[in-house]
Amino acid sequence: RNSPFAPWNLYAPGRAIRPLSKIGDVVIHDAIENCPFEPDRGDFPGIARLTFCDHLQQWYLRVTDNKYPFFSNLDTVSSTTCGPWHEMDAVGNHEVMIDTANHFLTLHEFDVFSVSEILRAARERYIAHKSNVSNIFFYLFRNNGKLAGASLSHSHWQLFSSNFIPSGFQEMYEEYDQYKNWTNGGCLKCAQIKEVQERVGQKNSLVVSGNKHCMAFVPFAPEYPYEVWIVPKSCAPCFAYDMDNPYFRNDVAEMLLEVLRRFATVVSMPSLIHFNLML
Repeated sequence: RNSPFAPWNLYAPGRAIRPLSKIGDVVIHDAIENCPFEPDRGDFPGIARLTFCDHLQQWYLRVTDNKYPFFSNLDTVSSTTCGPWHEMDAVGNHEVMIDTANHFLTLHEFDVFSVSEILRAARERYIAHKSNVSNIFFYLFRNNGKLAGASLSHSHWQLFSSNFIPSGFQEMYEEYDQYKNWTNGGCLKCAQIKEVQERVGQKNSLVVSGNKHCMAFVPFAPEYPYEVWIVPKSCAPCFAYDMDNPYFRNDVAEMLLEVLRRFATVVSMPSLIHFNLML
């Protein structure tokens, strides 16, 4: 499950595998003529919920409804009891964020502005979904590479909001709450950051990098190979509201790119790097 300590949790399950087809060192991506995310496709999937355009009115980021949603979009929620279990309709929104019109661009090749715009779009969709009082959980994630669950090579994210909190994330909340009670109001994330910062320069330091607003480090007991957390240094109740600050967004984007590029330097084929990224 995702980390209870960090808004960003990134892990790479393993080294990139050799592709089935390639020309020299150029990897063959999914056929561009069959990609549903191309700008000139007339059957672009879903209703556009958010679009960012450049000065030529060409879109460079677009959020649409997911063609195969996890949830039902119902006005009323039904619930039933089945023996010892309680059943309820899974209601919410499931969207896709296409973060570039370039079919062949991979995330570690983005610039800071492009990643910052991804964070800005995520914030805007969070605010939009939060206006619906039934949405109590918001999740942004990216599967990169087929071994990590990606079905299309064109760079994209998925985000959803729901009327329930998945059990793993509920456990995280309870862990935060327990720590708060044990320490008379203490913050578990702040304690984790303090411990990591005190080890900087030591042999067992877990810090990967840091800047003014955030830092990246390896968790003390990682659950996955190459797991890295990127967390804000400031203590705030909601990560999305911090994203209103462009300087904060840029620092997070810069840190995410640095981590991804470090991964890319150690795999045999950076364009096939497999990882899962969660906010």
